[in-house]
Amino acid sequence: NDRPQDFWFTNRPPTHQIDYRVDDMLDDVMDIGILKGIMNTARFIFNGGYFPTRKGDRNKIDIGSALSAYSYNSVEGNRLRLTARTTPRFNRHLFLYAYGAYGLRDHKFKYYGEATWAFKKQPNNKDEFPKDNLKVGYRYDVSELGQKFKQDRERDNIMTALRSTKNVKMTYKRESIINWEKEYYSGFSHRVGANIFDERPAGKLKFEYINDAGELTPQKSIRGTEMTVGIRYAPNEKIMQYQRSRYSIPSPGYSIDLSLATSAKGLIGSQYSYNKLSLSMERRFWIAKFGKIIVNVEAQKLWGQAPFPLLLTPSANSSYTIQKGSFYLLDPLEFIHDQQVAFSLDYRMGGLIFNRIPLLRMLNIREIIGIRGVYGELSDRNNPLLHDKHLRFPDNAFEAKNKPYIEYNIGVENILSFLRIDYVRRLNYRDNPGVKKQGVRISVEFTF
Repeated sequence: NDRPQDFWFTNRPPTHQIDYRVDDMLDDVMDIGILKGIMNTARFIFNGGYFPTRKGDRNKIDIGSALSAYSYNSVEGNRLRLTARTTPRFNRHLFLYAYGAYGLRDHKFKYYGEATWAFKKQPNNKDEFPKDNLKVGYRYDVSELGQKFKQDRERDNIMTALRSTKNVKMTYKRESIINWEKEYYSGFSHRVGANIFDERPAGKLKFEYINDAGELTPQKSIRGTEMTVGIRYAPNEKIMQYQRSRYSIPSPGYSIDLSLATSAKGLIGSQYSYNKLSLSMERRFWIAKFGKIIVNVEAQKLWGQAPFPLLLTPSANSSYTIQKGSFYLLDPLEFIHDQQVAFSLDYRMGGLIFNRIPLLRMLNIREIIGIRGVYGELSDRNNPLLHDKHLRFPDNAFEAKNKPYIEYNIGVENILSFLRIDYVRRLNYRDNPGVKKQGVRISVEFTF
């Protein structure tokens, strides 16, 4: 230790000045073939299954998606789709998105085009938090009535091609969309928008009313103009951002969402006047070592008169996948209301039981149980049995009036770190025609 610095400089190996940083070591690890393949696959999935048209930083357009290229429904049969989108390297303010789809059964071409202007530069994707975006779009496509998750997200997914029930309640919908949404670091956000649409029955679905002669008469379409405004407050919310969607990472806290949609008869061809109010709340509780509980409640009410495609109905899920906010065993439009309250409670036990069983503890799987229900009513104003000129409801449509519809699930998550499997069962309304009383649902999700 008493030797001069010149001695150590002369006698140290020539590689002593190399800085083995963490990122360099990670690059070395990523050169391992198997790990490189796993990471590339994960990156491809998280990117939505898109393929770049050029390599690296030169890529401005993605083509895909592998996950939405094929799907199936009762009207179109096998559905093929091609999608294109621009990346931030094209423009960090302007983001373009479009798809074309073709049904091999109905032989109709569908399409959607969208342009989003981000008022702040977005380095990775258009919806990065906090977003301040103006979006305009035009769509002609099928709409699966009563399945909200098929309308709010990417509607095509190869995972939903297999169905637990056959949904024949579909329409061809042509719509123009414009909306603006702005988020703040406080967790507050607001949005305003408008939607002009023309909707026509598809497949076996019929729009029919009783004319003055007492005869059942077909109606060609329904037309409407809806204006919407909404606010949301979710303090300390943690999210995982995908290219066109977000996943809320469960964490202690709450979120509140309030929205109002209004339509005036005669406004840009609208046939109906109504106001639709929706209030939803989510509360997440951490119970120390006993896991976490997630509670959701949504109350909705419609004032005015509207046809059944525009009334309130609990969101059904006719696929074998698990979709947040949807009921596992409801048929689409099985219940139709103009006021309703839906709730769900999920208890993620975090290994409370399995961790006490040696073999299961090694697998690191976790228990999950849940219950969800809906209660609603239909006023005389929107009951087609009391008004001949109202559109007739589809067959096997009911009210959850005398008692709430309830179903439960028992499942296991974190299988192989990403797979969840649930057994689901409906507790009542089991005699409704053609319904499924029980089943199994799966999802691919990473738990935190």
